[in-house]
Amino acid sequence: MKRLLSILTALALVLTLVGCAPSNSDKAKAKMEKAGFTVAWTANKEVTEEGEVGYLTAVKGTGLGSMISGALDGNGLTATLYDSAAHAKAAYNNSKNAEGKTNWSLAGKWVFYGSEEAVKAFKK
Repeated sequence: MKRLLSILTALALVLTLVGCAPSNSDKAKAKMEKAGFTVAWTANKEVTEEGEVGYLTAVKGTGLGSMISGALDGNGLTATLYDSAAHAKAAYNNSKNAEGKTNWSLAGKWVFYGSEEAVKAFKK
């Protein structure tokens, strides 16, 4: 019974994380702009050999001055969208160092890195 409960809890967590991640770069852009970030660069592209299909770079604030200060303060986010969760997981695993640690996060088909505030807004 404990094992079944553990499996159901893990499944619920995975579905929650996957459900929160935007489904494409355009939706990610809208989500970050709504949270007060300026999207400096976004792209939907043809599938690469590694399965990359989109990118997003965002910094806190609006306007050029805010973008520069957000970038300098490190209050931003960089994210890559993959065509499958398997490709995203492979990219995430490739980001790990020899000790198995990474600053990158994984949610659904997205692999991303950023400030605590930016990551929270992206996952929300």
